[in-house]
Amino acid sequence: METHWIRLAWAAALVALGASGSVFGQTPSAGPPVPGSGQKLTYRLDIIPTFGGTTSNVSDINERGQVVGTADDTSGINQGFLWEAGIMTPLGVLPGWDHTVPREITERGEVVGAARLRTGQQLAVLWVDGAFTPLGTLGGDWSGAMAANATRIVGWSYLIPANMRVFQAFVFDVRGLTVLGSLPGGGFTSPVDISLDHRTIGSGMNRFDDSRAWIHTDRDGFFELPSLGGLGLMVDPYAINERGDIVGSSEIDATYRDPQGQRVFQSRATLWRDGRLIDLGVFGGFVNSFARDINDGGEIVGLCQTRQYQARPFLWREDLGMVDLNDLVNLPPGDSLLVAQKINDAGQIIGTLETNGQFRGFVLTPVQ
Repeated sequence: METHWIRLAWAAALVALGASGSVFGQTPSAGPPVPGSGQKLTYRLDIIPTFGGTTSNVSDINERGQVVGTADDTSGINQGFLWEAGIMTPLGVLPGWDHTVPREITERGEVVGAARLRTGQQLAVLWVDGAFTPLGTLGGDWSGAMAANATRIVGWSYLIPANMRVFQAFVFDVRGLTVLGSLPGGGFTSPVDISLDHRTIGSGMNRFDDSRAWIHTDRDGFFELPSLGGLGLMVDPYAINERGDIVGSSEIDATYRDPQGQRVFQSRATLWRDGRLIDLGVFGGFVNSFARDINDGGEIVGLCQTRQYQARPFLWREDLGMVDLNDLVNLPPGDSLLVAQKINDAGQIIGTLETNGQFRGFVLTPVQ
């Protein structure tokens, strides 16, 4: 996403407030053949280090291969970072706050997310070249920035201090912070992604406290996304690409019941494309699947999950179907990729793996 607007709009509308890590490359392995190419899918694995602790988490990757996330230090405190080509840079913190939790990084390297206190309270922020700008709230005391395109940042905010049930989606642009709106008939909204032409997707609750997924456009306002299982079942959108494809998960009615005899709904990774709702399936032996991201080429990543919450990451393509990413890279004995979180247009994938009993972020880079 082009984000030159951030520098220009901030100069016009705002007054801004005023490490190096190791990388462990793994040898690529040959995966399934790419139809028509005679080539195998192969990836190089980079493991995101920490600031001396045991855990690193990734949240986004841009087209330059820059990755943002959090990593803990020797005290177990998480710090926001920017990782690029093996170099780990701390983002720092907004004065008066304890942590930085990055959510997304733009193509020019600006980061949106939240400043957080140890109490959990958080405030939507923008990070540009080492400087933080707080984005404010809609009247409450909590907010978070979720995504950005060339001219807007979208996020959520409480409307009333100390009231976690009254929240609304916001837009931040040259006009400042404004309300995106609410679902038809009322309700609360929280966005997760935005396309370059301002199509915003998210979830929320209607006035009956039913969970709903939605897409919002400037022209048409809010439109609710359907569920695979019909009305009343939960739908969770996660990402939209520039074609307008949306991925996420949708509950389906299932025959499985828990030990107390209660019906258990299952989730399926879902693609909304050209008015169609597509079930992406699930690995054999697994019961749930969740799509987390889609690039402009239509490649989708996510995870499948067993009833015991064991997870395996997938890559889905129209020509391949659903493929386990563990089959596409050599891993040390006992290590396992668990979750695929994001994929950029170059096919780089970020997510979480377990290595030596620790959870770390990873980057998979296609190797030709």
